[in-house]
Amino acid sequence: MATSGKAHGSKLVFKLDNQAGTLKDISSYVKSVDGLPAEIEMNDVTCGGAVGHQWFRGLPSGDIKIECVFDDTADSAWDVIKDFKSDTTPRSFEYGPAGSTSGYVKITGECVIKSCPLPAKSTDPLTFVINASLDGADVVGVYS
Repeated sequence: MATSGKAHGSKLVFKLDNQAGTLKDISSYVKSVDGLPAEIEMNDVTCGGAVGHQWFRGLPSGDIKIECVFDDTADSAWDVIKDFKSDTTPRSFEYGPAGSTSGYVKITGECVIKSCPLPAKSTDPLTFVINASLDGADVVGVYS
């Protein structure tokens, strides 16, 4: 099995469903991904007589932030998510922080897009952030 060893973020792969349910590779528009893999809720179940905290593991939960460069051409990141307000189902995602070579880490799951503000400043390139919440569990595996 291949491992990525040390890697650079420029190799990241991010795919996201469009509204038709087709997984689209938006990697060439993505500047950064944050929030994956999701955290596990931890519930404090410490009771009297304990000598330290005791924890009960809960469900995976997380907010995902994907920073993108704006481009409104076909199959760009903006084109894939621009109609998110009319979504009726969660969207699938696939994330490879080091790339998609066989054996490299792959995180998959479903998410619901909450917002994607599109700010503009006259002296800066247009960028936007896809703010999403994990829907269900994410799966940490490897590319095959």
